[in-house]
Amino acid sequence: MSRRSRGPRTGTILIVLGAFCLALAPLLHWFVLPRLERTPADIDTTNVTMATGQYFDGTGLKGPIQFTITTRVIGDVEAGAGHDVLVWDMSTQVDNPDTLAFADPRYSLQWIVERIVADPHTNEPVHCCGESPAHQGTAFLKFPFNVQKVAYQYWNPFVRKAFPVVYSGDVVLEGHTFYRFTGKVPATVSGSLDLPGSLVGMPQQPGMVHLDTYYRDDGIEVLVDPLSGAPVSTVQHVVTTARLPGGSDDLLTLSTFAVAPSSQAVHDNVQTAIANDRALNLIGTTGPLLLLVLGPVLLIIGIILLVRASRRARRAQPLPPVREPV
Repeated sequence: MSRRSRGPRTGTILIVLGAFCLALAPLLHWFVLPRLERTPADIDTTNVTMATGQYFDGTGLKGPIQFTITTRVIGDVEAGAGHDVLVWDMSTQVDNPDTLAFADPRYSLQWIVERIVADPHTNEPVHCCGESPAHQGTAFLKFPFNVQKVAYQYWNPFVRKAFPVVYSGDVVLEGHTFYRFTGKVPATVSGSLDLPGSLVGMPQQPGMVHLDTYYRDDGIEVLVDPLSGAPVSTVQHVVTTARLPGGSDDLLTLSTFAVAPSSQAVHDNVQTAIANDRALNLIGTTGPLLLLVLGPVLLIIGIILLVRASRRARRAQPLPPVREPV
């Protein structure tokens, strides 16, 4: 292929590539990115968190001991397919060293099973597909994509209600900025139990005393990746007590424990968040911007090559013969 023929062909190719870049840039941002900003429905994960505290063993508070909190989430893709929702079956199990040895979760200190149904893009609750209980709030195992510096309703599986957590500043971990959200759960009824009156300061009461159990969290702190909405650290300070039905005074403390992830778990979560953000930024921001810069450059170079090739072609044409005067 001669140099003359390469010029027009190269120019045409560059113009096509430039136009393709300009067309692809908005396509990545407005079409591909929204499909990536979707919480996966097909998951099967188990997360184990350790906590330190005390629990009532029938005679008094025992501890400090180590609690094990096991959360398992299994996605039911078939259940949500017809509604374009994510359906997660979630179980939360709290064990002390004695109950941890049992394979049956019914022997644990507490075992909660629920089905969460939500919009995969916004985290908004969707009430269908066997949801149980009725879910509230847009923050549970994760926050929505593109987290805002506002208050979110944060779901608590132990009392099956959502409570506000508010933006409380930025935290930098390993060079990456996370949003810090804090909140509390006021004393809320979480169940009931029967105990001898002697254990709750009522020795004159014959038989068993029916009591309501109350759950409260004196301090929630969640560090959230702003782009993906994935928490990298969740700290809680939980107290459970017993009261007479309708009463306002705690008669007995059933457990107290502080939940915090290990430094290794936080590191792993941070690295995962950074990797996910790179992918989202590449598709939603960096990639489109590069294409918007590269596209015009390729167009200009292609046009210049075509113009030069056209001029060379005109100069290479033979001059018409000069006629002799008759």
